[in-house]
Amino acid sequence: MKEVYKIDIKRNKSTTYMLPFLDSELKLEFKHQILNSYLSFEKDDSIFCILYDWNSGSEFLKFEGELMENELFIGHEDYDDKCLYKFRLTNKMLAGRQTFIEGRHSDFSISHKKFIEDYITDMGFKNAINILLILDPKRLRTSTKPDMNKETFINHLTIISLKPKELYGNKKVE
Repeated sequence: MKEVYKIDIKRNKSTTYMLPFLDSELKLEFKHQILNSYLSFEKDDSIFCILYDWNSGSEFLKFEGELMENELFIGHEDYDDKCLYKFRLTNKMLAGRQTFIEGRHSDFSISHKKFIEDYITDMGFKNAINILLILDPKRLRTSTKPDMNKETFINHLTIISLKPKELYGNKKVE
């Protein structure tokens, strides 16, 4: 049996509001290869996940090794040419995560807001001004709570098991 993976990548809010917090600790590289991030791996856990478009280049492999040595790293899952890296969150990150889940973006800590501002500026977000207004408690701009269905990785993964006949048709496989 051969497993084929289908990942339905749907943009979510953690890439804007939580990934920058982890980036401050992890010093992420190859950000252009990040496909998405997730607040949870499975329902109701606190495992933060980053989905990368993986490659075998020596620089990426070096970065991957450093990522896996980080004290927050807890594991990874390979899905063909994509890799999902899993991380535990510090107590400050967990507090920020809870504030985010409750939709209280303007209540993030000053440092959390600064990480978001630096990240969206570095990445050239076109809606950076709107995001900064959402973070400002003096402004009336708000954002909705994150959709936890979109924020849970396992909800977007389909595993298809193929038998050799399905893979190769009627050709004889040795």
